[in-house]
Amino acid sequence: MSYKTEFLSSINSYFHVYNRGVNHQRIFYIEHHYKNFLERVRRTLQLIKHVNVVAYCLMPNHFHIILYQQKENGLSKFMSQLCNGYVKSINMEINRTGHLFEGKYKVKLIDDDSYLIHLSRYIHLNPVRAHLVTKPENWTYSSCGEYYGTGMERIADPTIILGQFKDVKDYREFIEEENGRHQKGMKKYLF
Repeated sequence: MSYKTEFLSSINSYFHVYNRGVNHQRIFYIEHHYKNFLERVRRTLQLIKHVNVVAYCLMPNHFHIILYQQKENGLSKFMSQLCNGYVKSINMEINRTGHLFEGKYKVKLIDDDSYLIHLSRYIHLNPVRAHLVTKPENWTYSSCGEYYGTGMERIADPTIILGQFKDVKDYREFIEEENGRHQKGMKKYLF
């Protein structure tokens, strides 16, 4: 059994799942596409009950999701259903053919609680670093608002991360202290 197959069959484990568009091109062309993807996440969570979304961020040309896998192969079933359905719907809607994503999604086992917390911060700060917003909670297509209690979506389960902090204010300060600094030590969890 390969290392990747072995860890993908790990139960009660956290994973960083991400992908980007072919040639770094957009995967979300208009606002409706972000909403389409999030609705597909919600529906897929109802169908595939073997995973929980811990955090996520959709960017114009890529996405990040932290998933908690409860049963063997839950992650692969979830991602297959989500990505294949999204690509088919976009291709049909904008009358295109071919690949939307660079390849199969990438997945990294998160084997350290500290990295889990820091990865959530990295993901939530993605739109700030890309100069799409000045505050992470203002990016509609991220779970940051769900963490802060200001978001409209209810997709992520922030209790896992927030349980490591005194309260939401403490987590917000953790996010803000990093805003503007480069994340060191995160390389093995990224593209």
